[in-house]
Amino acid sequence: MTKNPIFYVDTNIIRDVMRRRPTKSAYWLERIRENKWKCCTSIYGLMELLDVEQDHAFVQKRLSRNQDFDKIFREKYRRDLSPSNFQDVKQEIDSFLSEKRFIDFVTLNDDGWKLAMHIAANSNVFAPDAIHLASAWQNGADILLTNDGHMVTEGNKILKTDKVEKDLKLCEVDKLSGLLQKMKVKVK
Repeated sequence: MTKNPIFYVDTNIIRDVMRRRPTKSAYWLERIRENKWKCCTSIYGLMELLDVEQDHAFVQKRLSRNQDFDKIFREKYRRDLSPSNFQDVKQEIDSFLSEKRFIDFVTLNDDGWKLAMHIAANSNVFAPDAIHLASAWQNGADILLTNDGHMVTEGNKILKTDKVEKDLKLCEVDKLSGLLQKMKVKVK
């Protein structure tokens, strides 16, 4: 590969970094920044992040009341967060985004939504992941970086079926080094 790779990062990569999880997500996000490689995620991914972080706030709130796990998960879809909880989540995400200004946000046009529907209808890729895959595909990403092994396996199958596997690769964060070597991409 002669050009710099364009990355699309899945929500779970962003969440790993925000939550300071011991994965390679933070390492690779920093390499992407240092190498000045283009990096994006979707507005949908940001909404998904809000949802997951609000779920986290809900669970934490209920745990602080010493509620039982079974009850918490039964009531998960009846969140009762306060405006202050919403503000805390928004502030956390805003703080992350201000530190990671190199991440651009992309959207899907009508053709992109049709592509997402095609992916979801013709593969074992779940609808939310089909939106991520279509966003990466339509916006010219070379690598969709995720921690979701199922998405990688099934997404790469549909890319191969549609004969675009040379243009876009789905890759788990732990395997990115090998993929970049294979693509002959030098990392600073």
